[in-house]
Amino acid sequence: VVVKQCNSQITYFYLQNRMLKFENASRLNVTFINSRLQEYLTASSPTGTYDIITLVQVLYYVNESELFNVLNQIHGLLNANNGLLFIIVISDQNGCYKVWKKYVNDLPRECNNYIGSPDIDKLLTGINNCHFKMENYYSYFDITDVVGDVNENAECKGLIVDFIMETDNFLDSAEKKLRMSALELIVGSECSRNVGDKLYFNNSLSMLTVRRLESVDK
Repeated sequence: VVVKQCNSQITYFYLQNRMLKFENASRLNVTFINSRLQEYLTASSPTGTYDIITLVQVLYYVNESELFNVLNQIHGLLNANNGLLFIIVISDQNGCYKVWKKYVNDLPRECNNYIGSPDIDKLLTGINNCHFKMENYYSYFDITDVVGDVNENAECKGLIVDFIMETDNFLDSAEKKLRMSALELIVGSECSRNVGDKLYFNNSLSMLTVRRLESVDK
């Protein structure tokens, strides 16, 4: 699925104009780059160190074989002891994570590596001088339309399932056995909960706060 940038919501000029209102705005330099993270790091070879780096919902789209090297390189760009890297990914309680892990061999791997906070935790543990903590933030969204007759709210149901499965037209393209099994997991208690007459899907996130220490006891 290709999502085009929405110029009516955020553009370079909009952000630039907002920043011009800040004190010492003349010291700000904003650049928009349309590139995969690992491709940008390879092409630009950024140097220097930074106080703050954010990776918000982007690590799913790094090639799995390159994920450790990308994290290691970005960790090395932090100012020692004081720099902070904020990583946000889905938690192990998130229904998407549970669905992805069960059906990872049945899903396309071109655009998503289907990782979550346990995977990032494991990778960060292998980086020298890396200290981090993880916090979970619980959230749910309404998937009541997924339950019920297959023809009822079909369009909304399809979009919800596509979002969860990270796959285009999953209900139409997946084999019946896979489709029924995935739907059963999505609406079941492992991924969702009933509140009154509504069904809510677990969409919890984890934030990992990472520092580069000169020395750290593991």
